[in-house]
Amino acid sequence: MESMRKEWFNFVAQTRKKLQRKSKEPVSHRAAMKEASSIWPKEKAKILKTLVDSQNLFVKIGGNKHLRVEAWETIGQGYGLSTSSHISELVKDADGKVMGVIAHADVLNRDGVIVGGADSTCFSDEDGKASQTVSQLAGMAQTRAVSRALKQVLSW
Repeated sequence: MESMRKEWFNFVAQTRKKLQRKSKEPVSHRAAMKEASSIWPKEKAKILKTLVDSQNLFVKIGGNKHLRVEAWETIGQGYGLSTSSHISELVKDADGKVMGVIAHADVLNRDGVIVGGADSTCFSDEDGKASQTVSQLAGMAQTRAVSRALKQVLSW
């Protein structure tokens, strides 16, 4: 995939050719853009899905595909979205030892306006997490928060 901008102009060119074949008359670039813009969202989704599938940015769990955070970030970038995340809280036991981390992620549009967000956690008592450092737990909590925030904004 080239940039989304290049994909758009390629799509307009294809639409123009189709319109010219159909009408057997010249079609202006402006007219092709108008026609293309009505069907571009569906085409854009196909392009992004192809990218996610070709790069295996998903895991299969129980026969279903679940997108990795890299897939959500790629799709988000295709729609002009980015994320910002931070640690909200360290969850400690009675002795003061960190047991888990709560993280928050915001989804921002091109203007930096927050359009969504989510919280997520990671605890040391989860499978495979017992020996992880606080930093590793924090990274996983942030990764989960980013995935969840983008999913809430982008999925339907």
